[in-house]
Order: sequence, then C-alpha cells, then structure tokens
Amino acid sequence: MFEDSDNYLRDFVPVETVVDTHKQFFNVAETGVWNIGTGQATSFKSVARAIAVKYDAKLEYIPMPQEVKNQYQKYTCADITKLKKSLNENRS
Repeated sequence: MFEDSDNYLRDFVPVETVVDTHKQFFNVAETGVWNIGTGQATSFKSVARAIAVKYDAKLEYIPMPQEVKNQYQKYTCADITKLKKSLNENRS
C-alpha cells in the first residue's frame, strides 16, 4: 500500500451493489448516464486494514512512485443524487 494511504479516498462499492443497481434499471424508461457508488469516500488504508484483519495479514507501505505522484487523484466519490432520484421515482 502507498504511504499516506489514509489520505487517499475513494467511493469503494461492492460489485454486488453494482449488479443489483443495474437490475433495478430494468424498470426505468429514462436513458442517460448515472454514477453508481455509495456516495461516501473511504480511505485505502481503512479498506486495507479491514482486509488485513480478516485474513490476519500485515500491512506494508511503499513510497508512491514518482511517475504516479503528480497525477494521482486523492479523492473520488460518486454523486448519486440522480441515481437515487431515478430509482425512487420508478419504484412501485
């Protein structure tokens, strides 16, 4: 894991959630592009720690490579406002 990974945040979403969300769109007539995510950003370190605890593994840190450092996104999080609106309006 890169050093400083507690400062790199992503909207990690389980693949099962992505599949379930796609299934819900079977009932949506609207077309377009939606963000699918949780709407909450979590650090890489937090995710790695949870996996390490589950598998009794040790976390190891390495410096971020220079060729990546200047272009690495520190934060991404899905804005799921449109997703919630589209799915809630199409529920029976």
